[in-house]
Amino acid sequence: MYFNSLQTLRGFFALMIFFHHFNFKQNEGGMFDAGGDFGVAFFFILSGFVLSKSFLPTISLNLKRANYINFIIKRLSKIYPLHIICLLFAIILKFSISIFDCANLFLLQAWIPIKNWYFSGNAVGWCLSDFLFFYAIFPYVGHLYTKFKQKFINYFCIVTIIYIFLIPLVPENFEDGIIYINPLSRCLDFMFGMVLWGIYNSIKEKNIVISFIDVLFITALSLSIWYLYPNKYNLSLLWWPSVSLIMLYSITSNNKLLSFKPFVKFGNVSFSFYLIHVLAKNYLDIIFNKFNLTFMNPYFRLIIFLIITIIAAFIIHRYFVLPMEKFIRVALNNKNSRQVQKQQIPKINEA
Repeated sequence: MYFNSLQTLRGFFALMIFFHHFNFKQNEGGMFDAGGDFGVAFFFILSGFVLSKSFLPTISLNLKRANYINFIIKRLSKIYPLHIICLLFAIILKFSISIFDCANLFLLQAWIPIKNWYFSGNAVGWCLSDFLFFYAIFPYVGHLYTKFKQKFINYFCIVTIIYIFLIPLVPENFEDGIIYINPLSRCLDFMFGMVLWGIYNSIKEKNIVISFIDVLFITALSLSIWYLYPNKYNLSLLWWPSVSLIMLYSITSNNKLLSFKPFVKFGNVSFSFYLIHVLAKNYLDIIFNKFNLTFMNPYFRLIIFLIITIIAAFIIHRYFVLPMEKFIRVALNNKNSRQVQKQQIPKINEA
């Protein structure tokens, strides 16, 4: 089961994060401040949803040591090679390497609630540290969810409520690092995605269709609250209703626009676009400054940056990400085949 509409949403939310990071002048906020929070919540929830769709039916098999390691390596094959390249370009950009980059190299940066650590290297790469944690716990959490579904949901709700009451106790200097960045906090988004997969199966059986008006109303309400509420970190779970309705609408409504092939193709490269967009902007800023192009209309500059970043994302995805993923998976499959053959040789000799 493959949802083209979810691929389109990947591209849409990646653009939201792009506009969150794009500012016309230094020390200004982004064009769409809420896009960062909204987009990150979407990708974490989507991760739990998609992994549940793909692996929950056979999740018990991934608990075996060899299968578990294979599962982690296959997931990392999609993200880690490009992460290393982006880290290298980030180091070149600042002409120095530091101990902070070491944590970034091993995807540990999100565990340290200090800005120099979690925004080290390619700053947007902090989310990969969270994804690695999600991948590590998924086979075990997914097994519990499959075996004790109702109890899992009950405990999940209890933990979420406790978390909401604990949020105000976090020191102000660590709000970003603990609430927004830390994998333990963000795994709630991931597990909500797993629960959302169960909700989708329920409404599919009952032929319930989410209307566009519902999506529009809840999303507008979420955005209004985010912009009006003084302490945004107390609203870390604000995006759950809007993200869930958007996702459920996209896969139950048969909206042809969400399956439009160019949108789906951009969604396919959205990870590459996300991971390079800040680096691309920084390098392009240097080029524009070097050639005295800063006089250019900021909106025209935005369009140029966006087009160049999209083209670069397609090239990187086609000629680096996919080949590296294939290379790693083929090498892993060959290794597994050799191990199986070694295990069979004693049996043949005994016979």
